[in-house]
Amino acid sequence: MEISGRIIGPGQPVFIIAEIGINHNGDVGLAKRLIEAAAEAGADCVKFQKRHLKDVYKESILKDPNSAEQSFQYAIPILKEVELSDKDYKSLVAHCEKMGVIFNCTPWDRKSVDDLEKLGIPFYKIGSPDLTNSSLIRYVAKTRKPIIMSTGMSKIEEIRIAVKVLREEGAEFALLHCNSTYPAPPQEINLRFMETLRKEFSVPIGYSGHERGIAISAAAVALGACIIERHITMDKSMDGPDHKASLEPQEFSRMVQDIRDIEEALGTGEKHFSRGEVLSRDLLGKSLLASRDLEEGHVLTPEDIIAKSPGKGISPQRMGELVGKKLSHGMKKEDYFQEDDISPTKVSIPKSIGIKWGLKVRYNDIDGLMEYKPSLVEFHFTDKDLSLPVPKKKYPCELAVHAPEYYGHTLLDYCAEDPKVRQLSVEVLQKTIDRTNQMKRYFTNEKAYIIFHAGGGSIAPQKKKNPKLMERFLESLSKIKTDGVELLPENQVPRPWFYGGQWYINHFMEPEEIRDFCVEHGYHICFDIAHAMLFCNCCKRDLDEFIRLLLPFMREVHLADAYGINGEGTQIGEGDIDWKRSMAHFKGFRHALIPEIWRGHLQNGKEFVVAMNKLMPYLQ
Repeated sequence: MEISGRIIGPGQPVFIIAEIGINHNGDVGLAKRLIEAAAEAGADCVKFQKRHLKDVYKESILKDPNSAEQSFQYAIPILKEVELSDKDYKSLVAHCEKMGVIFNCTPWDRKSVDDLEKLGIPFYKIGSPDLTNSSLIRYVAKTRKPIIMSTGMSKIEEIRIAVKVLREEGAEFALLHCNSTYPAPPQEINLRFMETLRKEFSVPIGYSGHERGIAISAAAVALGACIIERHITMDKSMDGPDHKASLEPQEFSRMVQDIRDIEEALGTGEKHFSRGEVLSRDLLGKSLLASRDLEEGHVLTPEDIIAKSPGKGISPQRMGELVGKKLSHGMKKEDYFQEDDISPTKVSIPKSIGIKWGLKVRYNDIDGLMEYKPSLVEFHFTDKDLSLPVPKKKYPCELAVHAPEYYGHTLLDYCAEDPKVRQLSVEVLQKTIDRTNQMKRYFTNEKAYIIFHAGGGSIAPQKKKNPKLMERFLESLSKIKTDGVELLPENQVPRPWFYGGQWYINHFMEPEEIRDFCVEHGYHICFDIAHAMLFCNCCKRDLDEFIRLLLPFMREVHLADAYGINGEGTQIGEGDIDWKRSMAHFKGFRHALIPEIWRGHLQNGKEFVVAMNKLMPYLQ
């Protein structure tokens, strides 16, 4: 089902409705404050209620509520007092547009439907009291707009009749499980009924809650709810029938965040390492190591092999594959056993590669990797590398440097709110430039590229785009002397892993933002296709469009596969990227393509070379 461009259903973000209802108490100013609170909390939609009381209740009850039960004596006077005018509703629609949330309103009668049609609402909500009102359901369905219908205080047989009516009218609809008690006790909510609705009717299913707290609504999402509707109030102690079963703004905001976290936690059902698990596996996992010095030609026995951390070698589960193998090389005590010790293979770059390509290197492995004859090497510096001696040896390739991401225990950030962090970031980048200029004389290029991350990260997600991030970024760049080098900011990944766990990046990810930055300030970029894929997965964007927008500004490209929203650095073909389609953009590309496979430097860069061999057919 689609509402205002939003697809609603399994696998899509939960559609969150803030039910204002009559919690505005007839005050249009309060209604607007509730809209603002709902928008700031992250709701997708706010919903009111509209009644022509003469068409909803018996005339005798309207004239004398005291002639009926106590509930009518309480409710009818309130409903008379809180009904807003047509002018008020027009004002509320405009305010919703300003705040970026969808306006909706439940009609309780046909005249209200006519009024709402004049307001141009994008969908209709039918409340639980009207599930059995087939006449009203047909009238709403004839508007040909999507319908969300609550199923509270109804028998399953009545729900079947209502669904039959909707289908006879050709309506596009969703059903909300609901317990119409205010507030609803947990033991009476029966969330598993959502699955009954889903199996029988095969439409999007959601939950309209009136319970206290947010846990049950969050649980509904874990059980597959595509829509969540909860009442919102500025103060639960206010007079009115719904306030006590409502959420105050801070509770609503917390519920929205919990729902978004649960959406991400549900995943796809497939098993992948998260980036955090990859780091933990590297640090804490076990590998098979030599228990003592071993000579070339030695036939391995169980006594020659031990399991220890870190996880940089082959898994202890594969010990049986090692025993009985003859070593093709000598090993020192606690050297890692690698894949080649089980199945020796040799990889090489085809001589006819015909493109400019490069390798990620460190000071301690560059000499071994030069046998592949890369066009360029990119040193990925740590803060400690800035104080090591510069290697004084000529290399027949170009030089690029990836600036450190940390200095000590500080995450470098050129957009940070803290001016001390920004200043430290600038100082480290300047040291990186100075070091690169010292190294450059031993390589073939006159001007070296410096790749770096802009920053703009936070531990908690940010609800709104912060223009200060770009302002601070530009201020930091203005302090850097770039003689002899060209700075290439790299498109960032949305959910990287740094100190403290997973972070949220709020800057330099969107292709339009990066393009505009390059055009306005004369920069080029380092393009990381894995980062771009993760951004596209996170924000429902198209990778092809991303590449097309930024291709003119790319001066270096990092290549690795990616999956989900934080699984980067996997081998080509093991993630979500359609390589045939994506690499078509890079045929004839004049700048360096660099495989950036996680731990690709091990076994003398074997996985880097494997990646290039896999990509070659797409570049011919």
